[in-house]
Amino acid sequence: YGFLPMLLQQASHAIGAPAYVLAAVAVGASAAGNLAGLALLARGIPPAALLAWSFAGLAACSLPILLDVTTNAWLRIAASIAFGAVAGLVSAALFAQAPARAPRAGMQGLVIGLMMQGGNAGMTIGTPLAGMTAAAFGWRAVIVVVAVLAAMAIATVRAPARRGPAG
Repeated sequence: YGFLPMLLQQASHAIGAPAYVLAAVAVGASAAGNLAGLALLARGIPPAALLAWSFAGLAACSLPILLDVTTNAWLRIAASIAFGAVAGLVSAALFAQAPARAPRAGMQGLVIGLMMQGGNAGMTIGTPLAGMTAAAFGWRAVIVVVAVLAAMAIATVRAPARRGPAG
């Protein structure tokens, strides 16, 4: 979300709404995504499947946001809001897995803390990475970064969980 207000600024001129309002709506959509994620998990969707589809969805949503500043303003705004909602699905799936990922009973808090730190590290590293990529190659090149990171995340989710000591 680090660059969202700037990217939406150009789109906002076309519709007359301030970029910060559009960004707030997009970020607020993540709450709806959290609730939708909970509903999907309650209906039996496995958390790993929800994560994999969510990462793919985030990459797909980034296309109209990053492709070109001349992209239809309404499409860019809708994709930004959808991006926020899909990001909320990720949170729901991750938190649902915390009890199963804890090495032993009573360590769920540690797992959640590590997830939070991982998310913060991703935002701390991802925003400058996107900025450096955009500065060097243009915003379209950021799509490649998003696609690679999404593919890595999907591969990580799909990798079998290791149990017990390595050997």
